[in-house]
Amino acid sequence: MKIRILVTLFILHILLAVNLSAALKMPKNTYGIDTPTAFTLNRGVYSIAITAYDNGGVEWKSFIGLTNFFYFGVSLDIQNVIGKRPIKFNIPGVVAKLKIIRGNKSFPLSISMGYDSFYLGPYGTVANEVNTLDRLVYGAYVVLSHPIYLFGSTQYLSYGYRLPMQPRFVPSDSSYFAAFDVPFTKEFRAKLEIEKVFWNFSRPQDWLYNVGLRYTYMRRFSIEFNVIFQYGEIPNRVLKIIYNDRF
Repeated sequence: MKIRILVTLFILHILLAVNLSAALKMPKNTYGIDTPTAFTLNRGVYSIAITAYDNGGVEWKSFIGLTNFFYFGVSLDIQNVIGKRPIKFNIPGVVAKLKIIRGNKSFPLSISMGYDSFYLGPYGTVANEVNTLDRLVYGAYVVLSHPIYLFGSTQYLSYGYRLPMQPRFVPSDSSYFAAFDVPFTKEFRAKLEIEKVFWNFSRPQDWLYNVGLRYTYMRRFSIEFNVIFQYGEIPNRVLKIIYNDRF
């Protein structure tokens, strides 16, 4: 049953990508709120992002386009940067994304695979995790993205699959994610996400529902406010500052 659902979604994805082949007028993001897209950076373009989340935690993430279809960088999570509790440094992680299929106007479907961090704050845990250090989960993923042309503008739909690998390899925590990116103008865009939907659709109380709003100035500097919801838990408010430029 689950295989049929996934195959059906994939076929619908391709049909939408083929039929809704409007010009890609709006800028494309390499990342959503807490999930990746299939888009990469051009060669020589770099991105620096600082994300502040609950209880004074901060994640710093930076990567650079080595080619037009591959970028590489690092991520570092620091707990309790703001507040009275002792600061805790998590082990840095690798950030990388390889574009396998590059979308175009006639077939605007992009597919990428990569390695990155999952889940901010207390959600960044794996099953039976005891040590509070290394709580940020890292792992591999595959993601598909394509534009949807609705109401006279272009939106972007992304969805994929994540496999947690660090600090421990936990196949039972493999999960799906989906994201909808809605640019209102070149400066303002809204985002919606669902993530941490486990591979067997179990534990719906652990699924995350994210909403966010981004403002971009001169295509280089962006500020983003996001909220991450989980059933029965206090929402996690997230502030993200992003700077993009090229060498």
